[in-house]
Amino acid sequence: MPGRSEYLGESLEDYAEAILELEGKEGSARVTDISKKLAVSKPSVTGALAHLKEKGIVEYAPYSYIRLTDKGRALAKKVRRRHEVLSGFLTDILGISPEKANVQACRMEHILEPETIEKMCKLASFMKRSYANPSAKIDSEPSSKPPKSAGRGGGR
Repeated sequence: MPGRSEYLGESLEDYAEAILELEGKEGSARVTDISKKLAVSKPSVTGALAHLKEKGIVEYAPYSYIRLTDKGRALAKKVRRRHEVLSGFLTDILGISPEKANVQACRMEHILEPETIEKMCKLASFMKRSYANPSAKIDSEPSSKPPKSAGRGGGR
């Protein structure tokens, strides 16, 4: 995919993002935790972890805890940010329910180019500023934070 040299594919990016979330809540992740979070079988998780380990995204050995490498953490944070920006845009700007926005953002985060997502973030920021200040200009510097309701909902 152009402009995304670190792109792993939708499924592996979802695994990296799930591990990041589990590390944040639990300190580490286990195959069982990932399986439950993504609603996939344990053998599917094990297969994905083998690919992620091969690519230097996770530290993993069978029956042990799974941790993201520095490279994996950076990648998972990028995926999470794309999701937050898209989810926030869908809810705050388009008025889509948070549940639907979460599902749609999860699909979109893997196919849109980073430049497109950043432009959506700028548009959302501009629209919010223009409501507060009608003389705001679209090319003025937006906040680096995603729209306010951009958090991840429950599951996918």
